[in-house]
Amino acid sequence: MAFYYYRLGAIGRYCCCYCNQHATKTFVKDNKKGGDDSKNGSPKLITIEKDPEVDKMIAVRNKITRYVTAQTSGFDKATFGGISNLKIKVRNTSSYPIDDVELQINYIQSNGKIYKSETVYGTTIEPNASITVDGPDASRGTDVSVKILSINSHQLALCYVAGRPGPDPEDPYRCE
Repeated sequence: MAFYYYRLGAIGRYCCCYCNQHATKTFVKDNKKGGDDSKNGSPKLITIEKDPEVDKMIAVRNKITRYVTAQTSGFDKATFGGISNLKIKVRNTSSYPIDDVELQINYIQSNGKIYKSETVYGTTIEPNASITVDGPDASRGTDVSVKILSINSHQLALCYVAGRPGPDPEDPYRCE
């Protein structure tokens, strides 16, 4: 269950209500005298406007892998295989800070098979910024691939886990 703040039409007052994230109208009982329909006692229908910041946050959460990316920015390869001095650049092109990112590094052999996988973490990526994460060395491998496993942001209310969306199909990566 999610609660959002909305501005009540031209009245300009704010109320907190639970609404479908894409609804533009809801039944809201006006607390002023005469707010109820005196004939049948039903609540008054008031048009509400969604907070544009909430819509923006939902849009960023739903497409977070377009805003947060990871790629290798360089490594040394030994003559007979082996990876050292691995650097991974993690970019955050959103307007929200990212608290932490979990990355999977795959060390790939010359035959195309994965020699081993390692998990590394990046923390505190400011909006429109990037960080560099050091990857561990490997005694084998001629190439490296990087995959984002999870992304978390308190300010964005984001809990992204690759391949495991939450129960709400309209906002699957929202933290409760």
